[in-house]
Amino acid sequence: MLNSVNPSTGETLGTVRITPPDEVFQRIQKARNAQKQWAAVSIKERIRFIRRFQVLLAERAESFADLITHETGKCLVDSLSAEILPTLLYVDYVCKNAAKLLKERKISSGFMLTTESRVQYLPYGVVGIVSPWNFPVYITMCSAIAALAAGNTVITKPSEFTPLSVEYLEKLFHESGFPEDVFQVVPGNVATGQALIDGRVDRFVFTGSTAIGKKVAVACAEKLIPVSLELGGKDPMIILEDAPMPRTVYGAIAAGLCHAGQMCMSVERIYVQKSIAESFIKNVVNEVSKLRLGTEISPIQNKPQLEKIEAQVSDAVKLGATLLLGGKRREGSNFFEPTVLTNLSSQSPVIKEETFGPVLAIMTFETEEEAVRLANDSPFGLTASVWSGDPERAKRIANKLDVGSVFINDHLSPAVNPHAPWGGMKESGIGTERGEWGIYSMVKIRHVSRNRFLMSKDPFWFPRTDRQKQLALGLIQGLFGSKLLIRLKSWLSILRSSA
Repeated sequence: MLNSVNPSTGETLGTVRITPPDEVFQRIQKARNAQKQWAAVSIKERIRFIRRFQVLLAERAESFADLITHETGKCLVDSLSAEILPTLLYVDYVCKNAAKLLKERKISSGFMLTTESRVQYLPYGVVGIVSPWNFPVYITMCSAIAALAAGNTVITKPSEFTPLSVEYLEKLFHESGFPEDVFQVVPGNVATGQALIDGRVDRFVFTGSTAIGKKVAVACAEKLIPVSLELGGKDPMIILEDAPMPRTVYGAIAAGLCHAGQMCMSVERIYVQKSIAESFIKNVVNEVSKLRLGTEISPIQNKPQLEKIEAQVSDAVKLGATLLLGGKRREGSNFFEPTVLTNLSSQSPVIKEETFGPVLAIMTFETEEEAVRLANDSPFGLTASVWSGDPERAKRIANKLDVGSVFINDHLSPAVNPHAPWGGMKESGIGTERGEWGIYSMVKIRHVSRNRFLMSKDPFWFPRTDRQKQLALGLIQGLFGSKLLIRLKSWLSILRSSA
């Protein structure tokens, strides 16, 4: 059994049964059977089912957000604005765009005038999703809704720490009238997630740590299961001397401390130009000192994560970092004080490794080139932000950052744009979710070509002849000859030989 525990109070919220591997295999077979009927339903009808789910989710927003808050620890405002609202926005995007994007369409056949080519988009079949504890609803639903609209069925394994939130999604799907086994939840542990792969789902989506993500990639590769991985981040924030104030101060605090920094897109490294560093740091410390545990600052969701944050901050101080604020947990709780560190060693774990906690690590730079070098000096590449009053300057720097999403004078809000792609570079992941790319990630693409004229024999069919050789050379020069005269002569030669 798995206990869902409120990280703010330690209260047990509920208990769920771990789904054993044998049952996971049975669930996959049920999903496979259901998928045949679900794919046969027109996409317009599938969208009607999804719209009914959307209506229910909106109606239950406050009560559902309360459950999310109790289970994840995030503030109620964050549960509403960062879980429910962006989920509804992406559901709406999929409903408005999936039919158009997935419609069979004609494509050019180039110079092959005898053929007509079309592209079809086909569902994979059964999509397996392993979702994280920090955003159990939004991250699950971004993959699930795209998959369902495309005609797939979905089996999702929630994090061991947040099973109730995802089980509530299953309840909403059932109440929306979705056919049996089209959306299933299999609470469990590592063995449950592994069983989704061993049971050969047709597509797999994993969100979690880079270390586990690498193991997932290997397991999927052995069975040639297409996989998307959304992994860790160590997101930098570059603050130039002309950055807009006080917006930049408030932006750094929000991007680093929202949900106590337990987001893959949280700002974990702040690089501020030396000429304004003293003033910036003073203002940050002043504002962070006003934040309240349990109101603005969430608890750390689980004990292992809390211990990791404690260890990183302790190591940073031992390596010479200056602790300006916070740095410890509140006695007998899962709350960790919002922390501000400066004068950090480049080898400190708080700089090199993902922290996933309420820690603002501030460093300085002198030139743009140094800022770019420091920001890119990480195995991760999820998001970054550049803050400057000069749009062209900010864009110039943004274009040099090795990340999947880069924001200018902003950080958190653009990440939930339903039209935008979401994915990482380097060790932050493989694949792209959301927007049209998220929909296309849930389909196989098939090319269908039809011969229009039914000639008895095509020019390059057997037997091989010198005439075929001349035709091939003529086409090469006619299409790609370096001079117009060469191209014209080649086409004339082809026409004569065809007469």
